[in-house]
Amino acid sequence: MPKAMRLTFEYAGLDQPRVISATPLQKRVVTSDRRESNPNRSGFWFDVLHDSGEVLYRRVTSDPRLDLDAPSDDDGRMASAVPPDRGEFSVVLPVLPGGSRMEIWASRGGERSQVLLSAPFPREPG
Repeated sequence: MPKAMRLTFEYAGLDQPRVISATPLQKRVVTSDRRESNPNRSGFWFDVLHDSGEVLYRRVTSDPRLDLDAPSDDDGRMASAVPPDRGEFSVVLPVLPGGSRMEIWASRGGERSQVLLSAPFPREPG
């Protein structure tokens, strides 16, 4: 059994991404970020969930659909991050006992995060 899975997603703007590939890896994954539930949390993260719904692993990151290196405006202030029309991004998540689902959470601006994608955790083919 692989220790990790590289999931590659395709997206259009800020619409729901879709898994386009799942590659098993024999590598260690960075330690989980804090997994406490916070209904008012904002940001972008990936969760691996147990069959019971418990969060087993969380990876907090910036939203890969946004250009965070947006050029500054005429006054030298950073312009708003703008999503490209289309793109791909990848994340490496651990394969964990009982880990049956993965979720992507995202928020816009300072809003509370919502589930952007909830799907079965991909397993090694065959």
